[in-house]
Amino acid sequence: MNPEKKILTAEALFVLGVFVYLFFSTTPNAVSPISGQVVSDPDFIFEIENGEEILIANDEAFTNPILLKEGDDLTLPPGTYYWKVKGFLRDS
Repeated sequence: MNPEKKILTAEALFVLGVFVYLFFSTTPNAVSPISGQVVSDPDFIFEIENGEEILIANDEAFTNPILLKEGDDLTLPPGTYYWKVKGFLRDS
């Protein structure tokens, strides 16, 4: 293998590594409330990282989700809800 081809291969692996790192380091993350937490305060705030929107549903399959964006207010009746963070490329 000639030296130029070795350098191009090394550069390609480096660039691929950077993309893989960025993909995994920017994973949307649901911070609060945590799984299983009972929320009784009507004025609580969702805390997220690396996300743009929040999906809320009353079933784990998210068949009819409610989409929340920053600044949105929502009143839900008492019950069990599931939520996840929607990012640019994927969900939490």
